[in-house]
Amino acid sequence: MPMTPDPHSLKHKAVYLLPYEPYDGPYADKSDCKFLSVGWAQYDPRMLSVKTLRHTGAKWSRQSEEIPIHRAIDLLIFLASVIRDAGHSVMLPAGTFQNQRKDEKIGPHIADYDLKALEAQLNDPAVVDRLGKLLDVLQTMRSEDRF
Repeated sequence: MPMTPDPHSLKHKAVYLLPYEPYDGPYADKSDCKFLSVGWAQYDPRMLSVKTLRHTGAKWSRQSEEIPIHRAIDLLIFLASVIRDAGHSVMLPAGTFQNQRKDEKIGPHIADYDLKALEAQLNDPAVVDRLGKLLDVLQTMRSEDRF
């Protein structure tokens, strides 16, 4: 198996770099997502971002994603809301997101037979476990008066 090239050579400048392949859920130990990074954005070196660093075996993939941290947090809020209300419309109260002045109701846009598959994935024990770990981190931060 070829060695993965140094991710520090990328334009995204990693500050924290997690070797992620062994942890990538059902793709563990055979994932193209080699690292998760928190670092300086390639599009704006003053903007902190998170990034998946994917490698094809031959080169770093353009399918790697760099996301500003506020979007990553918003994505987690939205995902948790979808998991909470799986199969039903998701209600996002005003103020959930920055500048959100009114309630947003987002309905599932999926056929009924696909809804069961969606619900199964959202209620997968591995997903529920990961949410529990996120809650543990957030509760620790709150107990330390971080927010």
